[in-house]
Amino acid sequence: MKNNLMITTCIFFVMCLLSLLGVAKASTNQQDQSALQVTQTKWLMALDAKGSPARRFRELQLVAKDMFKLSRAHPKDAELKAWTGVMLSSLAVAKKVGSGEHLAFSAQRMLESAQALHSGILDQSHLANGMSAREALKRALAYNPSRLDVNVYYSAFLTEQNINMLATNTKERLENATISSQAVIQTVN
Repeated sequence: MKNNLMITTCIFFVMCLLSLLGVAKASTNQQDQSALQVTQTKWLMALDAKGSPARRFRELQLVAKDMFKLSRAHPKDAELKAWTGVMLSSLAVAKKVGSGEHLAFSAQRMLESAQALHSGILDQSHLANGMSAREALKRALAYNPSRLDVNVYYSAFLTEQNINMLATNTKERLENATISSQAVIQTVN
């Protein structure tokens, strides 16, 4: 009888402990989702910001920094990695002419890592307004004062139609940027 009471007490204790850990994990996940949504909202506002290119870049930089920190805190979260890649991409193309290559490479690696963790993440993760991560990437790359060759870094994540549309927007500028893009790739490899 005494043993049964002790065993029952131990089982109850373990069950309570497991339920507390489950609640703590769920709470952390909700906080992460909330932080992701806040960062996504800030990113959309920064992406649509009016004013000088330097101001827009600074706003995108602050948002990308927050997103990168959130992603680093959860290295196995494909959704966070995907949005970090999208936001780093917007930062890469918002830089001055010819200076976004290293950010584009980092963004490319983040997007690849996200897809390695969850193959359909770019189409399954959405902003509050319903825009998928893939559509957000396309939107981020449309504003391209850095004249970054989006085909070099993002062709694996966009459809051929999207790439052609983005290239048409900056066709003359992309011809000049291709040489520098190839030099960075050769240096990295």
